Amino acid sequence: MELKEALKYLEEISFYLELKGENVFKINAFNSAIRNLSQINKTLDEGLGDGSFEKVKGVGKSILSILKELNESGGTHVLTELRNEFPESIYELTRIPGLGAKKIKKLYDNLQIGSIDELEQACIENRLIKIQGFGEKSQSTILANIERISKYKGFLLLHKANQYAQEFEDKYLKTLSNKYSITGELRRSCEIISKIEFLVVPNDDFTHVIKNQFELVSESPKRIEIEIEGTNIILHLCDEKDFYQRLFTTTGPEDFISKVDKSFSNVKRVNSEEELFTQAGLHYIVPQLRDNEKIEWKEYDFAEQKDLRGLLHIHTNYSDGINSIEEIQTHAEKVGYEFVLICDHSKSAVYANGLTEERVKAQWKEIDDLNKKNAKVKILKGIECDILADGSLDYSNDFLSKFDCVVASVHSNFNLSESEMTNRICKALENKYVKILGHLSGRLLLSRESYKVDVQKVIDAAAKFNKVIELNADPHRLDLDWRWHQYAVEKSVKIAISPDAHSLKGIDNVAFGLEIAKKGGLEKNDIINTLNLNSFVKQYCQNFEK
Repeated sequence: MELKEALKYLEEISFYLELKGENVFKINAFNSAIRNLSQINKTLDEGLGDGSFEKVKGVGKSILSILKELNESGGTHVLTELRNEFPESIYELTRIPGLGAKKIKKLYDNLQIGSIDELEQACIENRLIKIQGFGEKSQSTILANIERISKYKGFLLLHKANQYAQEFEDKYLKTLSNKYSITGELRRSCEIISKIEFLVVPNDDFTHVIKNQFELVSESPKRIEIEIEGTNIILHLCDEKDFYQRLFTTTGPEDFISKVDKSFSNVKRVNSEEELFTQAGLHYIVPQLRDNEKIEWKEYDFAEQKDLRGLLHIHTNYSDGINSIEEIQTHAEKVGYEFVLICDHSKSAVYANGLTEERVKAQWKEIDDLNKKNAKVKILKGIECDILADGSLDYSNDFLSKFDCVVASVHSNFNLSESEMTNRICKALENKYVKILGHLSGRLLLSRESYKVDVQKVIDAAAKFNKVIELNADPHRLDLDWRWHQYAVEKSVKIAISPDAHSLKGIDNVAFGLEIAKKGGLEKNDIINTLNLNSFVKQYCQNFEK
């Protein structure tokens, strides 16, 4: 068993322990162990074999025993016994945003709610408002979230679809095909994926193995559809001579195909999709850009990982991140970054261990010490500062002036009217110490809709006050939405690709940001991460002269 799969078992055990009302210190230690184990890049065999799991904070004898049992048998009697104490579907309630074990326990104790269907009916019948800690507003929110879960059933976020596609490739396509490629929505890097599609030149064993391994949803000579754990996988079948023509048509979308398909009608056999465009006398358009109605038929100078010099918007263990500043600095050097902008949460974000002024000063001292020790990667003193409901920030201007670079974000009071939210954000952008606006819309894909905001007016304000807008690369956000990228470019508003990382692993989110930047038609000179340290500091840091 892989470690990430084992951690899912531990998370479920932790849920049931809290549901039972076990000692809070035991539960906190359990959750700490899960967080710390998630940062280890080892298999269960390796971590158990070399003793490294035993050194992880929070991992005691009981957790080690569970991990060993999972590794040996693929299950654990601890979880089996806990599941038997509660309704079969109660853990599914954790899929609903805002419902943790404490609230689910209240629902179960008071109303015997043990499934999403039962919770939905209870909301319809207004039974939640009688429970302490719930009210009419929270009941309405829960009902809306249940409806959203139902609406997006079977859909995947980009990173999950990538993961599942890679697993399917490794297990089947590498041995059962003569040639294959990801295609469809995933090849276009759509932020929400309804189905995973492959184009396959099958070998002689392909159809036999697939039919034996999976129950087919549908089958035709050119297409097989299967379902794996609620995810639809479509396998387009073709001969090798037709591979690139079929790759183009299966990639989509239909609007793009209809615009250019006639140009390809006389094209002979090609050895790449790029050649298909060339023979038709067209500039090659990358798959990511084909959804974009503002497409230009030109050669784009897109940013790639190697072009990024700065790592922006990283959380540390000072607030709600896992890793220390030094660990982040070391990792940044290893993967080739020149500078890192640390942006922990400000003091209003109590839920995220936001930093008081005194804790910020302690962080600054550590940053100064680390910069003296490591001259290869410069750590910049940033903050993700909360935009309060009235548009003010939660540090004084005098204190804000001492940061190198301030990112300002909305983290609360999401239910304002469109005009109130727009004015709130625009007022924050007027502050001369704010350099970057974080996750403009506040959306969490497949989970939380954007708050009401006039994006155009916000971009206009960013242009007026010479501010940068973040492309938050966390695959749950991917915000600024790519559909607004060209408007930002037209207004000369620069973009910061930020992983919003809370761990070293989260830094990899940058890859999704680069994909979405292509989708929005952003080029290297539109993205401030491509600047070297000196240029970035001179343009976006207020203390560069020091």
